[in-house]
Amino acid sequence: SPSFISSLTLSFVNDNFLLGVVNSESKDFFILLKVRSLADIFNALRIWEGKMFSDLHKFFGIDISKDTNYLLIKEFQDGIVENKNARILFDKNNKIAMMYVLANDTSVIITNSQNAMHEIMLRLASTQKKQ
Repeated sequence: SPSFISSLTLSFVNDNFLLGVVNSESKDFFILLKVRSLADIFNALRIWEGKMFSDLHKFFGIDISKDTNYLLIKEFQDGIVENKNARILFDKNNKIAMMYVLANDTSVIITNSQNAMHEIMLRLASTQKKQ
């Protein structure tokens, strides 16, 4: 099981989560985690960074090889995606290999696609307006 899962984080992460693909030409994969609050989960996410790529790379269709194994130890960097705070793992070509974005007070999106991020943010914004 992913190294993110621990008794501490289980109390902060909602059972409702979503694995999906944004239906574009590239079929962009994403994970949407619903959390109690970003303050509760932020430290656990930072700790998970060291294993996140190892835990999730297959979901994103990235095989571990001599060309990609450096991503197992490369550090995530601070970034902004869709005007939201993000932690981004860049590959050698400065492309996003994986990122997680603090989308709103109770949502974390993990993806490697700006397109998927944009689409999920639009949907999260529309559901917040309805409430």
